[in-house]
Amino acid sequence: MTRNTRLTLSLAAAGGFLAAALALKLAEKDGLMSHETAVRVLQVLTGLALAVYRIVQESLTNTRKHGGSQVRASVALIYTDDCLVLRIVDNGRGAEAPGDGMGHGLVGMRERVSVFGGTLVTGPHVSGGYAVEAILPFPGPESADRSMAQAESQES
Repeated sequence: MTRNTRLTLSLAAAGGFLAAALALKLAEKDGLMSHETAVRVLQVLTGLALAVYRIVQESLTNTRKHGGSQVRASVALIYTDDCLVLRIVDNGRGAEAPGDGMGHGLVGMRERVSVFGGTLVTGPHVSGGYAVEAILPFPGPESADRSMAQAESQES
């Protein structure tokens, strides 16, 4: 992953986080939620943003490592009312790519997704290449404490 790609992903994550923080602050100010609830939701969104960043990072690392010299990848982030869908697809070697058996990237992605009760599907893409799709439900405030504790334990 190039320095520009890392910077772009970091800025995108920061922008999304700041927008979420502002929306929560406005909801709190308008009396739509308590301060405590806003803080818990913001903590979960922070963990969710970190999980998304790390999944994209690992997917693009795998693309570069296994996809071949002319590989290209696309990253899509799709928001629905109740979940976030993250889709990374490359045009590389797919199932034919040699593996070194040394990595733990797919396992790590699966663990990050499971913290939020989501699903991860990985494998060869129908049009060639490789695909990673993570579906991450937006957790409600009641599950914020549990999700944050699990996310923090993965980072240590």
